[in-house]
Amino acid sequence: MPVIEIAGMNLLRQDDRLDGRAVAVKGYWIKAIIPSCPAPPHFLSPLEQWCRFEVFSSQPYQGKTCTEFADHSECHGNVPPGGAVTVEPFTLTETQGSDTLWSEAPGTEGGVPAILIMHSNDPRAWQCRPESAAACHHAVVVDRVAWANGNLLDWNGPQPTWIATERRAEEVRTLDPVRDPIALFPILASEASMIDPRLQVTGADPVWIARTIRAPADVANDDPTVPIDVWLIDDANGKAITTLDLDVGDDYQPGRFRTQSLVRREPPNTSVTPAYSIGTADGEHVQFLGTTGWSSGGGAHEPVRHMAGLAALLDSGTYVVHGWRAEWEHQFMGDRLQECTASFEIAAGQDLVMEAFFDDDEGECQWREPTFDDTL
Repeated sequence: MPVIEIAGMNLLRQDDRLDGRAVAVKGYWIKAIIPSCPAPPHFLSPLEQWCRFEVFSSQPYQGKTCTEFADHSECHGNVPPGGAVTVEPFTLTETQGSDTLWSEAPGTEGGVPAILIMHSNDPRAWQCRPESAAACHHAVVVDRVAWANGNLLDWNGPQPTWIATERRAEEVRTLDPVRDPIALFPILASEASMIDPRLQVTGADPVWIARTIRAPADVANDDPTVPIDVWLIDDANGKAITTLDLDVGDDYQPGRFRTQSLVRREPPNTSVTPAYSIGTADGEHVQFLGTTGWSSGGGAHEPVRHMAGLAALLDSGTYVVHGWRAEWEHQFMGDRLQECTASFEIAAGQDLVMEAFFDDDEGECQWREPTFDDTL
């Protein structure tokens, strides 16, 4: 992949030439001051901006200046120097080597020189609220830190300690058809949609999500970007379950389906929370939705509102939603308490929210129209 400047990457993004495609960009990772900012009164999807402090600059500079006094220290953030071109990329769960940027930053004056592989118009942009949609589609996601502070990074895909995989990353990256991915991450099958919401699989078995380069950059036609395939790999047998183009295409118009719930009487300090799943009309499970939104209330057996969290992206059609209560650590592996179901239809581009009402610990569950919004 040819390595380009941040200004060139911004032009590609402006012209939608970076949508679902990756590019290698050089610059300086700035250790900016971490601001103190109150939490927003509603759930945010992974690409919605809040309290951001990730800056990638075309020129080195000190992101913050601190002054030591006898009894305390004071710090303030610095703006980029004149002529510097910057971008605020997202390093997410699956970003390879992001820990290197932070570990190198304290001892590096003026920022960590780095080469990042990035893309925009990530599929998670469709999970953003309508008022944030444009910014989310325009956001840049880092797939991999390819080089930092003079060193070509060894392949060091993140390996969550809570997921027991049959295979190590070093083995998976050599499998056909993966072959040296730019990103590779293990996750439980039911949580794969948190990395790419189009990966609709369920179950507690571990899988691997890989992003690979499908073809080289067309340098002759002044195109430094590369097309990217997304693979879902079965950890048990090393076979591909499905593959997708990272570029969702201009005709992608999924419906956004969100779930929330109200528990009329919930004991204080309980670890039992609502959980949800979506299936097709013929009974095939499509996607699991844990409780990712805010909750409020509780205490002295007051009602608890569990607010809508991460949206499921669905093709238009008829589906069945399941709701139940379970121990938080076993939402989709343990016993389902007070389970109830309801059929619903969703259209392309529709934003649909349904609410599960749990009467009490022993009562029935039922689906209904939302009785509250998703703000605290």
